[in-house]
Amino acid sequence: METTNFCSNIMGFYKNTVKTSFDALSAFTDQSASFTESLLGTVPSFPEEGKKAVSIYFGVSQKSLATLRKSVESNLDLDLTAKDAPLKTLEAMEAFSKDVFKEAAQIQKEMMPLVEKATEQLPKEAKELVEMSNKAVNSGSEHLQESVTKGFETAKKTINDFSATGKKAA
Repeated sequence: METTNFCSNIMGFYKNTVKTSFDALSAFTDQSASFTESLLGTVPSFPEEGKKAVSIYFGVSQKSLATLRKSVESNLDLDLTAKDAPLKTLEAMEAFSKDVFKEAAQIQKEMMPLVEKATEQLPKEAKELVEMSNKAVNSGSEHLQESVTKGFETAKKTINDFSATGKKAA
């Protein structure tokens, strides 16, 4: 009984540490965003597209921090002694990666008009290089997402196959 109490206390400590750390990081990010936006506001020659890009960056940073926090906190709630712990852990990691890829797609969508606006004044040849580079980055991101998705599918199948084999042997 004392071991269970001790473990519960340790997990409570970890959860509190994680919460406090994320709260501090979130406050720091908010202050950085406010400071940066006010600093950029004092520079009249700084382009509006640049200000918007910085604003998007800090907004995405906060969303990503919230996604990471949710994932970490949900992993701390998993019962790692349960029989289905490996599968539950894998599912939590998969949910986190899906959230990250969704946010990455949103960033690409929000940044595209800014890139187009920023490259309007460039010569045709330079625009083509920017477009080619942008397509390469997006293609790499899509390839990574496909690979990660296939990896999770394979891992889940392996865990399920192993569980089924283990049950037959027992």
